[in-house]
Amino acid sequence: MDGKIKLIDIEFSTDFEQHFAGPKFGVHGVRSLLQVYDRPLLMSIFKSVIGYELPELREQFYQQALGGVDLIKDDEILFENPLTPIERRVEVCMKAAMIAEQQTGQKLLYAVNITGHTSQLVEQAKKAIAVGANALLFNVFAYGLDVLQQLAEHPEIQVPIAAHPAFAGAMYPSPFYGIAPQLLMGKLLRLVGADLVLFPSPYGSVTMPKHETLAIAEQLRTTENTRRKPVFPVPSAGIHPGLVPMLIEDFGLESVVNAGGGIHGHPLGTASGGRAFREAIQATLDGISLHTYADQTGHEALREALRIWGARS
Repeated sequence: MDGKIKLIDIEFSTDFEQHFAGPKFGVHGVRSLLQVYDRPLLMSIFKSVIGYELPELREQFYQQALGGVDLIKDDEILFENPLTPIERRVEVCMKAAMIAEQQTGQKLLYAVNITGHTSQLVEQAKKAIAVGANALLFNVFAYGLDVLQQLAEHPEIQVPIAAHPAFAGAMYPSPFYGIAPQLLMGKLLRLVGADLVLFPSPYGSVTMPKHETLAIAEQLRTTENTRRKPVFPVPSAGIHPGLVPMLIEDFGLESVVNAGGGIHGHPLGTASGGRAFREAIQATLDGISLHTYADQTGHEALREALRIWGARS
């Protein structure tokens, strides 16, 4: 409150850093759980979740899983409610995950949103894990960095944690006030134990300047002057298959492609939305243009996605 002051960076002493365990899993731990090592991961998001009952939520989860995604996360606005209480939500979704795995041969992580009074969050997480949750989603800036640290360091919470940036927009955009984004969503979240960090991409429906997003990713993965495990950057918001080449070029293999409407809005359905992203990822890794790859037999999902959203390069 004392004039035009913005916090740009913090250098931690060795003694200070010893008070923070950092991420339990990080990039390599999450890859080990999924047994996926050679490509960016693919995450999808529940959409239109408020007011849904368990059968509808289960079907939406199942269709996402059939599409070949690696992670499914709750929408950050899905709070604890009587229609989809956390234990039942996890139970029905993880059963759907098992059925989908039998068809796709692919493991996945379900990041269930932990909400409620701060004093109850550890118990909420433990309840979710007890019935099969294998990842957590946490709105860290609504609760505080210390709360994420408590979750990450708790001995009974042995699952990856994805940090959502909700409320961060009140803290970083001003050039004169607040906290620089690479510190707020990069260095600090890695310090307190996030394994994956979501933030707006440079392109899509909610954007950040490209240099800021790359600076966040750098802080999450750098090995210089830190013993912390590298963390997955998850550039998000308005992502569709036509953006995949740009995402991989800018953020590399050690990143997560994250989509909501770009999966559920596919004209052939949610499962085809996931397949379109997997095809776009494979085309990019093979060095083939998306349109050329989409024209090949068996890649109808990508072809339809490009018809709707096009491709950017």
